[in-house]
Amino acid sequence: MMAHTILKGGVFRALAVLLALALLLSAVGCGGGKNEPNTAGYAPNPSEQAEMELEATRKLIQQYGVSASVSLEMLGMTKKKQDAFLYENTCFSIVKDHGVYKDAPRRSDYLPVIFSRYGTAPIRTMGTYVYAVYETDGGMRVYLYFLRQDDYSHMNGRVILMSHTLRQSDFMGFQVGDTMDDVAQADPNIAVYRKIYDEANVDALVNSESKGWAITTMHLLRDGILRYCYELEPNSQPRRYVIREINYSPDFKLTELCGEFDYSILQQDYMA
Repeated sequence: MMAHTILKGGVFRALAVLLALALLLSAVGCGGGKNEPNTAGYAPNPSEQAEMELEATRKLIQQYGVSASVSLEMLGMTKKKQDAFLYENTCFSIVKDHGVYKDAPRRSDYLPVIFSRYGTAPIRTMGTYVYAVYETDGGMRVYLYFLRQDDYSHMNGRVILMSHTLRQSDFMGFQVGDTMDDVAQADPNIAVYRKIYDEANVDALVNSESKGWAITTMHLLRDGILRYCYELEPNSQPRRYVIREINYSPDFKLTELCGEFDYSILQQDYMA
């Protein structure tokens, strides 16, 4: 019942926090384009804004932090409209490592901004990081990660999508040279990645490595984390994404732009 108090009984306190974020949201904004965070321009008084962000983040983590003893099913989470949340998101990227935005003059993947734009979500604390969990009306969970070393303020690593629980054995047949469509046989969430990549500019995909990100799909498994990196086959119609690298870690840690990154979640937070 305590979780209900955190997420529902504390509504009035939450509204006070979110109303205080209105100024922050207007300064930072969410409008970098379809499925692309806003990184243009710079907000006024950056030091003051940074302190506002940190204070707002601390309050939100305190307000929406949920004990490991409470299951997500108990919380009655509001389900987001899946297509809008995944394909029209302008606060964070579904497909990029958020470390690519490290030196951006302005970011919109701050926890307070995301909560102001898309509503609040339960937060789990895992020692050196926290993650927030959204649910969609398409039966998917979306996990967003924030590091303690960043004061939990903005996202890091990659977004994780999950519609049901998978294991490494589900992917054992795939190897370098196979395609993204092959991987879709194991994980239906490939359809989300493919739609985003198919609608992306070809030049951006071809030059993705030089810009600090790659054509990638992420798969959080019951027994580890799995990442496929692809290359776009030239002049392929429809586009053909060929696996060029496979990274699997049974301890849930991969090397991302920020360094070693832990994608572990609580066992009870996996989909059925």
